[in-house]
Amino acid sequence: MSAFTGWDLVFCIIATGILSGIWAIYGGLASVAWTGFFTTFVMFFGMAIVTSLGLMHVTDTGNIVDGFFKVLELNRGDKGLWQQALANVQNNLNIDGDYNRLSVIQAPAHPQTPWTGLLFTVVSISIWYNVLNQFIVQRILGAKDMWHARMGIVSAGFVKLILPYITVLPGLILFALHPELLLGDWNEVQIVADKSLITLAAEVLPVGLVGFLLAALFGAIQSIISAVVNSTSTVLTFDLYKALINREANDVMLVRFGVTASICTVILGIFMALGVIFVGGGIFQYVQTLNAFIAPPFAALFLLGLLWRGANAMGAMCCIMGGFFVGAMLKILCAYADMPDWSYPFMNQAGIIWLASVFSCIVGSKLGKANKSHEEISDILVFENPKTLLSGLGTKWYNSVILWSSVFLVLNVGAMAYFSSLFL
Repeated sequence: MSAFTGWDLVFCIIATGILSGIWAIYGGLASVAWTGFFTTFVMFFGMAIVTSLGLMHVTDTGNIVDGFFKVLELNRGDKGLWQQALANVQNNLNIDGDYNRLSVIQAPAHPQTPWTGLLFTVVSISIWYNVLNQFIVQRILGAKDMWHARMGIVSAGFVKLILPYITVLPGLILFALHPELLLGDWNEVQIVADKSLITLAAEVLPVGLVGFLLAALFGAIQSIISAVVNSTSTVLTFDLYKALINREANDVMLVRFGVTASICTVILGIFMALGVIFVGGGIFQYVQTLNAFIAPPFAALFLLGLLWRGANAMGAMCCIMGGFFVGAMLKILCAYADMPDWSYPFMNQAGIIWLASVFSCIVGSKLGKANKSHEEISDILVFENPKTLLSGLGTKWYNSVILWSSVFLVLNVGAMAYFSSLFL
């Protein structure tokens, strides 16, 4: 909004937080569901137009396919300003040797996507974000049955395969058109990068479609804020207030506390967003660094609790406390001590924290009192009821969860292989 209108960024953050917060608090879960449903189509359509017009804008032929390969050629940075810009980026990323901007598999010291971090992201950040995330859990619990729940997740995976077209490719297009944006001071370069989608949209879209895209982006923000506020207030109301503070609370009291929790969540979100301005750097790295610190202990606890019979309450506490302790110590050491280059990237740190959390859970479980039974949750534990894995998998080949999961896996691995040094 700030890039489109020229308004002050602080004002845009506060205004967006207040307007979205009012919608989320007043509308409740219904507003979350319907807003997310409609804005998904609007967002995808708007972003796809930006990417498509951007690709047409790159070449004289106006052909999307020609534009795609032209973008790949220029992003290799073999000549002119593109080469200078990539040299500037490489120096600030502390990468030795040849730097392949188009590859998703980078050196172990790459600050954002080291190949070592990719291995542990699957069991740490990915488990936390795609399995434990309240956004996902809310929607899965609303499924008709186990098959719909599982196929919903698989379908979301296929959508993930399309996302690079509307999230990553615009950045590559903008670099192809304006390599000079990545020259200069590194902190300023990261701020420019955060605005790349808006910059590209303003250049390639007609005036009417610029407004449409602004509406789509605001809808996306609205959808996310609604989901965050609703999920946070739900957890605080039922897992904290009713469970620990006021067990006798009636519906009116629960609603009142939920509204208060929602308002506090919005205010906290506004202050966190304002904090990013003063911290500096790119928003992507800020968010992912936060995820890499929070996610691993919970992901480790979830996996061990689900798969290992010996996990218990003592192990759970040790897992969370041990993981966060190692994470905090790692941040301090990286800030004040001379550490190996591979220990600085947040994805590598996520792997270290996850391993420490697993170790802490195992040691704590061995020292604690063993669980005699898991009767209350035995139907969802793999070691108690392996038949759970066989339910809701589909009855025909065309609705088989295993088949479509396998197709997704092959396509995902194929896409990562293509966007690597093997082909590009």
